[in-house]
Amino acid sequence: MKIYLFVILLFSVAMSCKNKNNVIGDITSHRNIDQTTAAKSEKAALQPLDSLKNDVGKKLKANDLFKKYGIQSRLKKMLGKDFKNFEEGWGEESPLKKELELLYATSCKKDNCSSLKILLIIDILTNNLNVYIFQYGTIKTYEEYTIIGLTDSLGTIFEKMRDAQSSH
Repeated sequence: MKIYLFVILLFSVAMSCKNKNNVIGDITSHRNIDQTTAAKSEKAALQPLDSLKNDVGKKLKANDLFKKYGIQSRLKKMLGKDFKNFEEGWGEESPLKKELELLYATSCKKDNCSSLKILLIIDILTNNLNVYIFQYGTIKTYEEYTIIGLTDSLGTIFEKMRDAQSSH
């Protein structure tokens, strides 16, 4: 229940702000609201991600799936200057998992997992990406188009990653 309230609160604040950076406590959401309309038309031209569900159980980077499905270029655009941090942090990766119509994978910085953790969520119905970067006790969120609601088990993963960061 806490996660649902958190997601609703995060979504409400993100939609009410026109700043590029929305800050809620120690969570920063990066989203350029002024580009939302242009992004919707671009979204239609993107490679659909629904066939990525055939690769559940595989590691995204190790199997070159970021490039195969055009995810890497989408992440570069979405993350901007933080893409380098994402690349450096995507080291010890989990296999791609599926829950309902969401695909997700986690990763952390190689040889220093506690310093940087990443949660990537892909909504295959809406062709949308969200990234959560846990670093230095803060959480940065990136939404390609909209905030993807977390299921109970994804909420548990999010909380574990957040709690691990807050202890450092």
